[in-house]
Amino acid sequence: MLKLIPSMLSFIRLAAAYFIPINAVGGKWLAALIWIICGYLSDLLDGFLARRLNVSTKTGKIIDIGTDIIMDEAIIIGLILTGQIDWRFAAVMVPVIAIIRTPAFYDPPTLGFKIGALMSPIYSLGMIWLVTSTYALNALGLQSLFYLSVPAILIALVILWLKRERIITDLRRFKTAFFQK
Repeated sequence: MLKLIPSMLSFIRLAAAYFIPINAVGGKWLAALIWIICGYLSDLLDGFLARRLNVSTKTGKIIDIGTDIIMDEAIIIGLILTGQIDWRFAAVMVPVIAIIRTPAFYDPPTLGFKIGALMSPIYSLGMIWLVTSTYALNALGLQSLFYLSVPAILIALVILWLKRERIITDLRRFKTAFFQK
């Protein structure tokens, strides 16, 4: 039963992808924001638990990447449907998300991997800004958002600590792809 937990966490993102735009269109910004947070927390925990429980598989990685892409697209769809962003922005973001979120499908020497590795930190910061400036601001208001920034920074530091092994591995892969032959 414990071996199923990482897969179930991945599927939470599928539920989030369904409920994020529905709640946004209904004006339920707090509910949409809660689904976004649940989706991102499940993303943080599924890989970590899969490695700890020794149930990490190639299929699990593909499911993880696929649900990540679907959830990111749902966040953008919710913003398009509510008029928060223009559809032309999404026309640019859809291929960018596909390129950046799928580095596991590329071997390190390929151009796709290099583009994904280079743009991934910028993309992550962009998604944080997009979610904060739209979903969180609409759900909580400016003053509440300001008061939540300190705990958010602390949570981000904990997440960085938990993902430190993966970050170091990604930095090594990036260094190998760009600076060594």
